[in-house]
Amino acid sequence: MLPQLLPGADRRTALSIFTSIHTSAVNLRGGGGHGNLLGRYLDWSDDSAAQLRGQVPRGEIDRLIFTDRHRLLWATRGAVSGLDGAVAFELDERIAALESAKKAINDRIQSWQRVDRFLALDTTFFLQHDKPLRETNFHDLLDDNRENIQILVPLAVVDELDRLKEGAERYRARARYSIAVLDDLLQNPGLLLPEDGIPAKSSRETRVEVIMDRPGHVRLADADDEIVDRIATIEPFTGKSITLFTFDTGMALRARAAGLTVAKFKKDPGPEQRPRREDQFHGPSTFTIWRSRSGWET
Repeated sequence: MLPQLLPGADRRTALSIFTSIHTSAVNLRGGGGHGNLLGRYLDWSDDSAAQLRGQVPRGEIDRLIFTDRHRLLWATRGAVSGLDGAVAFELDERIAALESAKKAINDRIQSWQRVDRFLALDTTFFLQHDKPLRETNFHDLLDDNRENIQILVPLAVVDELDRLKEGAERYRARARYSIAVLDDLLQNPGLLLPEDGIPAKSSRETRVEVIMDRPGHVRLADADDEIVDRIATIEPFTGKSITLFTFDTGMALRARAAGLTVAKFKKDPGPEQRPRREDQFHGPSTFTIWRSRSGWET
């Protein structure tokens, strides 16, 4: 399972640390070193946790190192003998968990190594952008045909679209279309092509991936907070910044507060009058990029 990294953590540094502590656990399980196994295991645990601090949240350290069995073994140190079997079993569990974590990090790095630009889409972009997903040329939006683009869609966005496809009429058609496109992309490698199946005139490609929830993940009560949190959680694995595309001001403010770069789109009401709320999906879109550290630019 892909571990969670702290904001600002470096994915390759994290991979190196996971590899190091995994190797140490394998050597310890194989009988390396001197002294009682319990004592050496507890030393390994403390050292591993120290290395992981600053890279992963405390909850990940508890899941990977300071487990319930670790706490039990720590509490019985010096008081109970003959615990080598329990220690060996716990080491086997830690080795498997760390192997899974470092493989997941490496797989993620390899899968995105050719990506030049990362974008994330919220629900409002699917519903309010001038063009539906397959007709949107993201290279034109970015005014750069040289980049490979990876579009990330949090699962919470998919769930919102799924609910909206049976909701208000003005959302229904676009929500159904978007869900159908995302479902098709899940069945295929994720390459985004226009409706006619002919690639856009670009030397690079655009791919779409749904960011799934981790097993046991408990979502935040507010949907906007949940979407921002999922994007911020996956960003350390990109090695770059993720730009969130949204039409929602509240979402844009939340994302920028979380340190994300935001492209805030808006509808042009035209010169005559401000549009009614029911007309908000008409008219060309413009957007402003709010950068997390360097202010904003249009």
